[in-house]
Amino acid sequence: MAGSLHLALQIQKHHQSKGNNKGQTFLFVDENKKSADQLAELLFAPPEWSDAYYDRDKKQARLDQVIDSAFAVKSHHAGLVQVADLYALILRRYVELHDYGSAEIWDGEKLEIDEYAKILASRLLPKSARWPTRPKSSCGHWYNQIAPASLLTLGK
Repeated sequence: MAGSLHLALQIQKHHQSKGNNKGQTFLFVDENKKSADQLAELLFAPPEWSDAYYDRDKKQARLDQVIDSAFAVKSHHAGLVQVADLYALILRRYVELHDYGSAEIWDGEKLEIDEYAKILASRLLPKSARWPTRPKSSCGHWYNQIAPASLLTLGK
């Protein structure tokens, strides 16, 4: 849930300054029966404490870049969710190998995962949207605190 909200906040922060872009982002997430409804409610009525993450204007609707519902689908039913699962696997292994001292499963795994992560990093939103360097909010500060160090430095 925290990861999905963080993605929505990143999208909001990065795209809100673009003209005629209001509400043009759908979030598709891998089905999780326990939290799918909670995520939909969270996106429909985001908490006030999330506003400062993206510097919400007083006249601006909360999370106005995101269509106010997430679509939870089984990954084997949607190719794009399978791609997202692959991204998550690569980034998870990248963190495990760099931050948590996990051993390689096969010889050369770390080099291979590093290459994949480098490719994915070029497709991520800018660090300024993902990890504010001077968070103005407790929300941004919290996300920065819990982030693995390797993800904080990945990408531009």
